Amino acid sequence: MPGTIAVLGLGEAGGHLARDLAAAGAVVRAYDPAVTAASAGTATSGSSDTTAPELGTTAAVLGAIAYATGAVTDPAVAIASGPGAAALTGASEPGATVSGVAAATAPPTSRPGATTDTTGATASGAEASTAPASTTSKPGATTAPAGATAGGAGATTAPPDITPSRPSATTDTTGATASGAGASAAPAGITTGRLGAAAGEAGTGAAIAGVILTGSEAEAADGADLVLSVNSASAALDALRAGLAGLRPGAVWADLNTASPGTKRRLAALAAEHGVPFADVAIMAPVPGRGLSVPMLTSGNAAEAVAATLNGFGAAIDVLPGEAGVAAERKLLRSVFFKGMSAAVVEALQAARAAGCEDWLRDVIVGELTAAGAGTVDRLVTGSYRHAVRRTAEMAAAAEMLGELDVRADVAAAARDQLRFIAGSQDC
Repeated sequence: MPGTIAVLGLGEAGGHLARDLAAAGAVVRAYDPAVTAASAGTATSGSSDTTAPELGTTAAVLGAIAYATGAVTDPAVAIASGPGAAALTGASEPGATVSGVAAATAPPTSRPGATTDTTGATASGAEASTAPASTTSKPGATTAPAGATAGGAGATTAPPDITPSRPSATTDTTGATASGAGASAAPAGITTGRLGAAAGEAGTGAAIAGVILTGSEAEAADGADLVLSVNSASAALDALRAGLAGLRPGAVWADLNTASPGTKRRLAALAAEHGVPFADVAIMAPVPGRGLSVPMLTSGNAAEAVAATLNGFGAAIDVLPGEAGVAAERKLLRSVFFKGMSAAVVEALQAARAAGCEDWLRDVIVGELTAAGAGTVDRLVTGSYRHAVRRTAEMAAAAEMLGELDVRADVAAAARDQLRFIAGSQDC
């Protein structure tokens, strides 16, 4: 079974998939454009125009490798450089130095027994300042949870599910380097693609145990057997173009973004021009809470290969016959129904709230959904055609009522217009 998988995009879906694949034993190389933006202010990769954090917002905990097990490395020197950069060194101890124009040393840890490793920590650059990454307030307390970043206004803490895998691991920021404006934090538990990597190549919540962070699509794809593009529909084509240079012969590209069938076909055509097998993969449910076991559909000339690889790591992918775009088509057809129904429920409850009877309408909706069956679908369809003229007038009145309640009538107006079209068509 191929064991090296590249994941492009570490957002809600990509981050969970990367985590589960790494936990299942795959070698996972990842790239997220948001984490390369630090030095330039804006990501230069083709797959995103994500804006970098502002100057001094966060500091980098990079330059050393935190191993896939969640163990924490301890190289010698923590350096922060660049305007507004902050060194996460914890406390001033013998041997810790701060240099540079208007450099300032952070106060020591606040209570006896608090542990922070600051050996040889230095901060350099105009107005550079050291900021405690591990300052704690109780006796005997250890460093702050891995993933917490310090160093200026807007410092952030990584979500609980994106942390090093070793419980109670101590965060050691020595050896970390921050370079460039707005360098982002990459807490322990990640593996950077190379020693001394710039802060812009990791961080922004991208610390996932066992995942190798890289600086571009091509670098992530280098050596991978399978590339999973999980960024966005708008970035999918650019991500493929950018990643082609790193693909080895025989590597498969799978696009997991929610895009139109036409977009999937264009991706497949571009991949075919370069001799790259391609699969359209549709994620059929929210990934959080399910992870790699989320139901997925796939189509295209590499669908069987993608399903075999990912299912071997615990995925649940069904293969559909046909070209790329078939899987996307199935997902979006369901979306027309489900998201359309959701919009109708939201609009109806907003109107009921304005009318003072939300609880009553909620009970009506729950009752209808609970009693629904195969006959319900037939009734909805045949009723719309058989009674289109009368229902057009009914939904026109409903849309007017929403206006009187000062509620947007997006769904009611759309239903009115559809029924009017049906009433005037030969199908009526």
